[in-house]
Amino acid sequence: MLVKPQARIATGNGAGKALKARASGGSGGLVKKAVWDEWGGGLQNIQNPSSSVSLNSRPSGANEPSTPSSTSSPSRTRPSYARNMSVGSHPLREMSAAAPTPTSLGSEQVSSIANSQGVESRDTQASLLSGVATAGSAPATHFAPNVAIPVHGRLYWAAVRGQPRHIEGEVWFSTDRVLHYQPFCADFGPMNLACVSRFMALLREKLQSPATAGRKVVYYTANTPPQRSNCVFLLGCYLVLEEGMAPEDASSLFSSLEPAPFVAYRDATFARSTYDLSLLDCWRGLKKGVDNGFINMATFNAAEYEYYDHPAHGDMHILIPGKVLAFKGPSGRRQMLAPGLFSHTPKDYLEVFRHKKVSAVVRLNNREYDRNDFVRAGLRHYDLYFDDCTTPTDAIVHRFFSILEREPGVVAVHCLAGLGRTGTLIALWMMTRHGFTANEAIGYLRILRPGSVIGPQQQYLKASEGRMWRSSDNPEGGG
Repeated sequence: MLVKPQARIATGNGAGKALKARASGGSGGLVKKAVWDEWGGGLQNIQNPSSSVSLNSRPSGANEPSTPSSTSSPSRTRPSYARNMSVGSHPLREMSAAAPTPTSLGSEQVSSIANSQGVESRDTQASLLSGVATAGSAPATHFAPNVAIPVHGRLYWAAVRGQPRHIEGEVWFSTDRVLHYQPFCADFGPMNLACVSRFMALLREKLQSPATAGRKVVYYTANTPPQRSNCVFLLGCYLVLEEGMAPEDASSLFSSLEPAPFVAYRDATFARSTYDLSLLDCWRGLKKGVDNGFINMATFNAAEYEYYDHPAHGDMHILIPGKVLAFKGPSGRRQMLAPGLFSHTPKDYLEVFRHKKVSAVVRLNNREYDRNDFVRAGLRHYDLYFDDCTTPTDAIVHRFFSILEREPGVVAVHCLAGLGRTGTLIALWMMTRHGFTANEAIGYLRILRPGSVIGPQQQYLKASEGRMWRSSDNPEGGG
């Protein structure tokens, strides 16, 4: 039985070890309870939790997991290493598919929004959108705050200063107070797949509602570069996944804006970013995941995703259905790391691994638990150690591919946090077996498991692209 933690605190040195723990319920995004209550979002009847839960307490349909009674934001006792829960109840996952959709947010409900505007050069904008449009390749569209910019049909977007004014024939709504990217370190975006799913359902409802018939629907955000970037990221996901638009076409809708209003996504370290990830990279990765059958938004269960994403329920994500699961590394014995925070042991995972048809575990970090705890339960266990924040040798890549090839079930992979080394090897497999580019793989992984692939692992994946594609015909794997 596991007590629900309020935060996870990493120990050790280095950026990777700072990521030892994923500390938020709802990685890459979260919902604030008070706002959903204000909107009538179906969160009023929150139950008090029991003192402990088990990993296999899965939600089914509208039967959501119980939540901690506290809805206040806990303080960051170690801001360099702790990821803020922000809302202790982790309310986003309480919104089941059957929960009512929040009503339209009128201008009178909007709180004052930050009065700041970051601008980039047009050349920078083209870079952030992966060169879809470069200076002179398309007529520039002037970007200005408080102006609704057409996106698709009746759908518009805007970045606002202060409160948007009421305009007859238009419906303005925002998710700024509802959906957020919560960083591990100095990282930024993209939001996770559950946030994408929630946004798509909300926008679909807005566009299909009789109350908005014949009216412009304007999705707006605060006029700051991060907020603008996340706003357009969600819009692009909707266009690609719901409207069937090519990622490049979605990107072209925003690439001609001048001054450039977006910032690039970056890895989960405190070091200066040396590798930017664009909006287009993320949209392409998401689309490639759909094309390969990794994601089906029609059947995607956001509540289940958020449940297992929560630290109390295993901090795990299925990244390739039927093939690969990533999770945070277990410890040899349960330890209280902070009030309300406990580590997981191998035995905590056994029942849920059986449910998810896991046949083997791959450990990439130091031996912090007895492998026989998994072996005695009928799971094969492999050690492929390489140092934190580094890249694997060819021999390790070759062996990892061989394991994935021969294992009959899902392979559960972890390092210390289940992010850097874990994400790097899985990305190589996606590049070799499923034709992802390095940036597509990183974008996909960070949407499914935020924080994946860090530091020099990014450049390593980019440099490995050619040989991974060439090795795709090799049944023994790349390397």
